[in-house]
Order: sequence, then C-alpha cells, then structure tokens
Amino acid sequence: MPPSADLPLLPGGDHVGMIVGFNPSHPVATAAAIDARWREAVTKGMKIGRVQMDWVDLEPAPNVYKKEALRAQLATLSRDGLAPFLSVISFENDELPLPSDLAPRIASGELGYDSPEVLERHAKLLDWVVPLLREHHGWALALGNEPGNFLENLPTAADREKVTAQILGFVAAARAKIHALEPKLAVTVTVSEGRNPWEIANGVDLEVPFLKIGDVASFNFYGTRFDEDLNLLNDTDPARLKSRIDAMLAGVGDLPVVFQELGAQAGPDAGTSVTGSSLASQQQFFEVIFGELRSRAQLRAAYVFQLVDWSPALVEEFFSAPFRRDGVPESFIRQYAESLETVGLIRYRDGTARPAWNTFLDAL
Repeated sequence: MPPSADLPLLPGGDHVGMIVGFNPSHPVATAAAIDARWREAVTKGMKIGRVQMDWVDLEPAPNVYKKEALRAQLATLSRDGLAPFLSVISFENDELPLPSDLAPRIASGELGYDSPEVLERHAKLLDWVVPLLREHHGWALALGNEPGNFLENLPTAADREKVTAQILGFVAAARAKIHALEPKLAVTVTVSEGRNPWEIANGVDLEVPFLKIGDVASFNFYGTRFDEDLNLLNDTDPARLKSRIDAMLAGVGDLPVVFQELGAQAGPDAGTSVTGSSLASQQQFFEVIFGELRSRAQLRAAYVFQLVDWSPALVEEFFSAPFRRDGVPESFIRQYAESLETVGLIRYRDGTARPAWNTFLDAL
C-alpha cells in the first residue's frame, strides 16, 4: 500500500510543520519575529499544523464543553491552509488532565481509564471534537502523550501493568468511536523515542505496548541522549541518528510515522554548553532528520519543537523549581534548562534566527 493510502487525509509525500512554543508573552522584537517567520514558512510551502489541548481544557466540568477554544485554534491553522494534527491529551507525565469530577476518582483507583463511565464521557467529547477537526481538514488525532512518564509514577510494577491495560482499553474504545465518526481519521498515542532516566535506571521500556496500537506511529524525537550517569547530552552524530531511526522503525512494523515533536538544543551563544551542543550540532540534527524524511517513505511528517525558545522564567517555574524540590541534581537541572532555553529555531531574547531556521525552510 503506498504511503499516501496509509494516511488518506494527509496529502502524499513528506511534510514539515512547527509549533510556536508555550511562552505566555515575548519581548516585542521576538513577537514580531514570530509572526514574520510563521508567514515566511507558510509562503515557503508549510502545509501542516498542530494543536494540543488537554481533555480538561475542553470539558472542565461534567458535560460542560469549551468548543470555541478548540474551534479558534483550528481556525487559525485553517486560515493559513494548514491541515491539523490534533492532540486531545488524557494521560501525560505525572498529570491527570481530565475533567474535574473524573481526575480524583481515577487517581484514587475508584475508576479505571477503561471504566464504562469514563469511556461514555470520552465518547460524548469525541462526538463533537471529531466533526470539528474534520471541518478544519484535520488528518490525525492523538489521545495521549508519552504514557511512560505517567506510568513510572505509579508505586509498583503491578500497578503499572494494571493501568497500562486500562489505558490500552481506553485507546481501543476511543479509536473505534473515532472511526465510526470518520473512518479515514488516523488515531494514535505519542510515545518517546528512547527511554527516559527512570526507565533506564529500572531497566524497562514502559511505552512498548503503545507503539503499534493506532493507525500511525507518533514519536517525540530529540537530539539528546542520557549517558550511564543520566546526564542529558547532545546526540546529533549522523550515524547515530540514522541508527536511532532504524531502531524506531523496527518497533512499529509497517505503520506510517510522524514526529509529533522534533527538536535539538543549540547551546548558549557565549560560554560552554553543559550538554555539548552548538549552533552547528542543532543544524546538523535537522539536516539529517529532514534528509531521512525525504528518503524514507514510511516517515510522513515532522513538527519542529519549536519555533522560539522557552523563556528562562517559564523553565524555572515548570521544571527547575519542581526539580529542586524533588532533589534532582543541580547538574541535570542546568542541562535540562539549557535544552529548553536553546531549543528554538529563533531566540527568545530578541527573535533572531539560528542557522537551523534556514534548514527548516529548505525542508519545506
């Protein structure tokens, strides 16, 4: 079956898109640069976009829906002719991004993800989400993000096995519902390429059961690796990257593949990078991956994570401060902060473009 038939709502060939980022505000020059770079990408030929919202964002209370919040984001992409990949997240990291009445009951174990009450509520959500997505020419819907990071926070292996089975049941029911509403819409769960520090330390890969449960395999893929001491380090050697892609594809069989997040940090403009990164290594990462995207028919789309760096304040609030409270080593905190504060194709402080921006344009 040709790749275009595997994802019937996505035009044939390979596609590259991006997300802007998560900062609540930007310096004036950076905000102007974001608008200019977005317009440049659309003019150059960008055809796909991505929207991510939690279930609770769309249903904050029982049967109370915020349809316009989703409609507005999809409409923004539609105005630029971009076909959306939508993530409506029901499990991610250590969060329960669920409606206010369901989250505590699942956290306590009163309900499972595959409980009839949960499945019925989620089906009612999909009754309006799927038609709205198709109205805006959406081609895929992801139900969760990196379930391994969620599962690792459970206390025992038995708990992880039980909840894994529940989530798989939830995904199977949701996929059946989505296909009943729109048979051509691709359904997936996004997993992390490679293992996180907890999985490495415990010798497991919690995301293997989620690799082939959908219509498309969706990955978060970064130019980093963890060494034996769990340091976060640059990993952009071309041979290594191609080997990682080989291993990734071996795990998903014949499924088409999308990179939901594709990113590499550039390191600081001055001084020594604590991850061993540079402008050249960031650019090399994208050159290699976009080359693979063009040459491997199974790789269908990639979303650069992200256009602009995370701001230092946002990294401190959401990662560095919580890491310190949890006793995470300061060396890792610095590495993680650098990876987010220099992950953009343009800089947070002034909006100037890094060399990888031109690589992205060339890929379009």
